[in-house]
Amino acid sequence: MDGQPNNLTKPPESSLQGQIHRQRARFIAERYGLYGAPETTAARAHLEQLLTQYQGVEIALVEILVETWQQMPPPRGLAFLDQVEARLHLWHTTALEPTLPPDHFQHITGLHPQPILTTSAIPPTIA
Repeated sequence: MDGQPNNLTKPPESSLQGQIHRQRARFIAERYGLYGAPETTAARAHLEQLLTQYQGVEIALVEILVETWQQMPPPRGLAFLDQVEARLHLWHTTALEPTLPPDHFQHITGLHPQPILTTSAIPPTIA
């Protein structure tokens, strides 16, 4: 990469596409209990902050979920979202990109990968 941030760093706009990305990220967090307890309110607020700052939150949630799958107890709440934020920041500051294949994303979430994953596993820039 030529020092320019990749398209994962552009936050979603308030367009319909942006709203869909937000809803999908919230669905993933709810489905896997990623908000945790007792810090559910703080975790929800942190996820909302990430959704306003970054694009690619959906894929970051799933990548961290996969990486922490076998940890006992699995991280949840703010600890989980801090890892998601670190991953998003890494993508923002380096040439690294998501590595989760689209079919794995779909198998894990039950969501169609096309809205967030292209052939190179990078969410498209939201216009």
